[in-house]
Amino acid sequence: MFLLRYLFKAMRALRRWEQAHPVLEWVVLGSLARFAHYGGMIRMSLLALPLLLAGCGSPAPKADQQSSAASASAVTPAPAPLASPVSVSLPQAGPVALAEKTELLDFKYSWPAAAAGIPALDARLRADARTTQQHMKNQAAKAKSESETGSFPFHSYETSNEWNVEGDTPKLLALRDSFYEYTGGAHGMSGFQFILWDRAIGHDITTLDLFADKTAAMALLNQAFCPALNRERAKRRGAPVPPSDGGTDDWMNGCPDLAKQVLIPGDVKRGRFTTIHVLIGPYEAGPYAEGTYDIVLPITRSLLALAKPSYAEALATGS
Repeated sequence: MFLLRYLFKAMRALRRWEQAHPVLEWVVLGSLARFAHYGGMIRMSLLALPLLLAGCGSPAPKADQQSSAASASAVTPAPAPLASPVSVSLPQAGPVALAEKTELLDFKYSWPAAAAGIPALDARLRADARTTQQHMKNQAAKAKSESETGSFPFHSYETSNEWNVEGDTPKLLALRDSFYEYTGGAHGMSGFQFILWDRAIGHDITTLDLFADKTAAMALLNQAFCPALNRERAKRRGAPVPPSDGGTDDWMNGCPDLAKQVLIPGDVKRGRFTTIHVLIGPYEAGPYAEGTYDIVLPITRSLLALAKPSYAEALATGS
């Protein structure tokens, strides 16, 4: 190691001698190389000599430049350790819109940037889009084949899924999908899906998972749901809703089974959900002409009291 340090010091000294004594540089360098070789401490190949000479041929830094470099190195802190891969921030994702139109199928599927920015959720939506597209393609191809051997015309199929943010909080992301499908016939069908994504656990939960006592929570929601639905029915029909006969087939005036409807929290205020939306598809609460229903139920104090401790800070009263 002593000889190495000596050799490099000599190389640096040669920089100052090059301009005045170019020949001396070669003589001394040859002597040092032979000395290192015969001393058995360093084995230097001839290929390495041009590199050393190139370094020696660089102009010597001025005194003030050397002083500035020394000063800068003295105050420069040691480099921070590299961050863990999980802490690396990825570029913000944008919204995703997939579309393809062929003679068989008009396909559309989209989701917002908030969902695309969560890798596991983005992968799930992409997988669902592929499955939906392939399923509808297969159904359309089958219908087209049957129409060619039958006596009825084929009308291309259509499917559309449009996911939108219903509410976004630090812990939970609520997404609503308003979908539409046309598979021939007089008209298509529309409906709803939802995803309530828990960022902490990395997967989705149901709306009732927010509450420690699901049965009690459902009972409270039911109490508010039926009157709210009838108020909306009356607005659309222009007349009060007559009392239901209590039969299961009384879909026009009866109260649909709340457990079979889409429940999704919404209306975020100050980082907390304040309502529960009940999303109802066609024919569930009235004729097709009435369309879909979105019944908004405020979160009451009684309902909030049933929240799990882990979700209490994600909910607030809606009144």
